[in-house]
Amino acid sequence: MLAHLIFNIYLSYFGAAPITCAEPFKLDAPIIAVPVGLTTTRQPRIEWRSVASDSYQVLVTAEETTASQILWDSGIVESDDKWTTAVPQLPVNSTLYTHVRVKTKQRWTNWSPRSVPFRIQPVPQAAGDIITYDLSYSRKLPAPEAFGHAHLVSVLQGIVNRDQPQLFVNFVRAKRLPDGVDNYWLNRLQEPEGWLAKKSLVPEDEILALVNRFRSSIDGVVIWDPEVNATSNIASTVAGADNLLPVRYDPSPGSFYTRLVTSGPQLPVRLNLVGKFTGTGTIPDTARASSGSRKCDAYIWAVENYLKTKRSNPQKLGYYLDAYWISEPGGDAQLHTLTNHDYFVANKGFFWDLSPWSDETPVDDPDQPLGADLNTLKEIYVSSYEAMAGAKFSHTGGFTPWHLKYTNSHGAGGTHGAVETEWETARILSAYNSYLDADAIGICAMANASLYQHMPLPERYSQPVPPMPEELQRQGLLSQRNLVTTATYILHYVGDYDSAAWATSMLPGFWDAGDRGSVNMGWAINPNLSERAPMFFEYAYRTRTAHDHFMAGDSGAGYVNPTQLLSPRRPSGLPSAVEAWQHHCRQFYQAFGMNFTGFVINGLSGVIGPEAERIHTAFSPNGIVIQEAVNQGDVHLEGTMPVFVHNSDLSVNAPEAADTVHSLAQPDTLQFLMFRSILRPVSYYATLNNLLRSSRPDLNYVFCSPDVFSYLARVHLGSDNNQMASYLFDTIPQDMQAGNSYPVQIAIRNDGWDTWKGGKGGTHGLLVEISVNDKSTSPTFYPMPRDVPPGDSIVIKVEITACDRGGSQTINYEMASNNGANKFSSSGDPAFVQKLKVEI
Repeated sequence: MLAHLIFNIYLSYFGAAPITCAEPFKLDAPIIAVPVGLTTTRQPRIEWRSVASDSYQVLVTAEETTASQILWDSGIVESDDKWTTAVPQLPVNSTLYTHVRVKTKQRWTNWSPRSVPFRIQPVPQAAGDIITYDLSYSRKLPAPEAFGHAHLVSVLQGIVNRDQPQLFVNFVRAKRLPDGVDNYWLNRLQEPEGWLAKKSLVPEDEILALVNRFRSSIDGVVIWDPEVNATSNIASTVAGADNLLPVRYDPSPGSFYTRLVTSGPQLPVRLNLVGKFTGTGTIPDTARASSGSRKCDAYIWAVENYLKTKRSNPQKLGYYLDAYWISEPGGDAQLHTLTNHDYFVANKGFFWDLSPWSDETPVDDPDQPLGADLNTLKEIYVSSYEAMAGAKFSHTGGFTPWHLKYTNSHGAGGTHGAVETEWETARILSAYNSYLDADAIGICAMANASLYQHMPLPERYSQPVPPMPEELQRQGLLSQRNLVTTATYILHYVGDYDSAAWATSMLPGFWDAGDRGSVNMGWAINPNLSERAPMFFEYAYRTRTAHDHFMAGDSGAGYVNPTQLLSPRRPSGLPSAVEAWQHHCRQFYQAFGMNFTGFVINGLSGVIGPEAERIHTAFSPNGIVIQEAVNQGDVHLEGTMPVFVHNSDLSVNAPEAADTVHSLAQPDTLQFLMFRSILRPVSYYATLNNLLRSSRPDLNYVFCSPDVFSYLARVHLGSDNNQMASYLFDTIPQDMQAGNSYPVQIAIRNDGWDTWKGGKGGTHGLLVEISVNDKSTSPTFYPMPRDVPPGDSIVIKVEITACDRGGSQTINYEMASNNGANKFSSSGDPAFVQKLKVEI
């Protein structure tokens, strides 16, 4: 009976067979996993980790104890489920608490002793109309017309959605979404609690009617030159900066040029790029000599007139295929990636399409001087860097068009491989403070990001409580003396989601398949994708199960090569960007409760050494996994942060994948192995895990969530899991009046294995520091009113006073011991930082 009970417990949390242990079994109360922190739904999923049971009871209260005001009582439910769907609509914008007890074959457990505060913060819903336009017809048009229609509509969408959501476009397709990607997300957003639930959809069926509808937002057109493909990208840059529509020069009857410029609305031509770039003499409107390339001259002209002058936004750059697609339009029409332009147009971004190689000329401009493309690329990025004074990172959306240019792919005219070219591009961009939002060819298309960007999210999300010692001991993974059991610990990296296009097109089909929650999933989703796809994060965090764990993917909050953030940073030679990168990542990691980075990729940038590893301690304290090409030896600690090594990518064929895992696992050896799989469903991992267990039971496989992987490794490596906190939510107003004081709540969870001492004689508390216009004030220490044991949470009441003058105010808070002298951040646990506006 006991063995059967332990087996069921194990499956409920780890999804693997148990490893027996001589430690005595303790019957513990449930540990609530969700809801936690902030949620957007009034009927949240309630799920817990517990011993095997046949009945449960759930309470939601307005205070910490079960004896306080009960808002909902499930009653006794006879079920062995670890979650309940019967939750009624609960109050919004109030601090609530969840309590669970379960009945085993012996007796009822105690109520869950750990406080679990949460708040419901619904997504604000705006009324009004959204114009919809179905661009799907353009797929059937000849290539020049298909390009022209998609180009004009996407740029128009970016302009009219700049300040508010007004235009929605249907175009992008994906295999697992039969109604299309865009319709999928529109339907999600119009669900009863959705952001667009109160919006009325008004279809527009004809492109000239669409232009006329938004005529007041358009100042005219920019004509691009079909003889210089790069001018299509220049047109997008200019259009975003000056509110123009891009039109290909084509005086034939029925063309856009004749329908929009010489007839119809007769839009004024504000800029004509036809014949402007010759590759000789002086580049027009500049004092600069020609590069010898019409293509590169066009980009240099745009750098001088738009990027250096900040008419274009130096923080938003789009690496998207130019009009060369018209001559090579093979495959799916959405490979032109024009629908991706809208977000960058809305943000007045700068577009480019250049080769990173200096040893060959590109197929789209074979007569240029050797290295002209690369020199132009470097100029774009040094101009971006200088425009931001090196203080920030720029966001580069897009990817190498490897199927058509710059690689040795059939017809692409190069000698370098596709992955090699990707890595070289990432190496160069990283040296200039830019990260990739990598819309890789194949799943590269995304529409409507200019609309999605306006969707408000809660200020932060939180992860479920990490593993507690008694849980691991109960599973036989940890002894009473904190010795980790010999086993093969496996972490699956569920990727690759370092691109908003990949996340929005591919993840829904896996997320909605119905088998999620049956196995631990380490979803590797770069948090910076929330810039273009906030709706995915809202949906995922609202509907997650206790088995859905989120970690960052490629390198963090954007794809970079970390050693390229350290001097000498070839080819840029710029100063270290470590502090800027840490600041950038901290914001995104704290917004989504992330603390683990599943794949730190360094490509062609060399070995990831201790200095590069150390970068991540400021925002990824639970660990990083470095690229497999790096030979760093065994798992080790950098400070208190575990550093793992990516062992292998896995085949899409489960038996072949199992053979790969078996080949690296060793019997009777304690190992931490991480395997990366790309675009695989939950069923793949369930099948693979079962196959691994059944075919080699001698290897004692344990399939971990990222936090279990990290906590066990840290202990095994001789450290501890102490002084760790999650800051679940606060009620600090985002807009404050100068001089006013505000009583607020700050919810903090003890994610460590040490008890925070509070009450009389206690030494732990919350340290709150306020900076006004970058000048810090003395921190205030708020003692814990009671002890906070491992996994428990507490809501601290503090008073925040706005500065007596308008401006920016930063609130920095973190746990500390020794009455504030020992900050948790000094031991590797990041503080929480929040920026606010103060009005007079």
